[in-house]
Amino acid sequence: MKAQRTNRKKCSRSLRRYSTNEVKGDTPAMIARKAAERLLALPDPAGVDVVLATLIANEIEGDALWLMLVGPPSNGKTELLTPTRTCCPH
Repeated sequence: MKAQRTNRKKCSRSLRRYSTNEVKGDTPAMIARKAAERLLALPDPAGVDVVLATLIANEIEGDALWLMLVGPPSNGKTELLTPTRTCCPH
């Protein structure tokens, strides 16, 4: 349980690092989406929501949810996952 809290703290720090112009009242998902839009040239920013939903779903007890990002080269797949490295130690 303590390890999960530590990982969540690392994840929040990771999101905060990418969000310099945080608007008061924004949810972590909104902050992540704005940071991705500002830093990445993504063809569809909905990928941010899918990655965040997968992270949240894996916090629930039960079988793990696996996400498979499929797309052409240089389409932002790795960039979507890089900020989540501190959240998911596996």
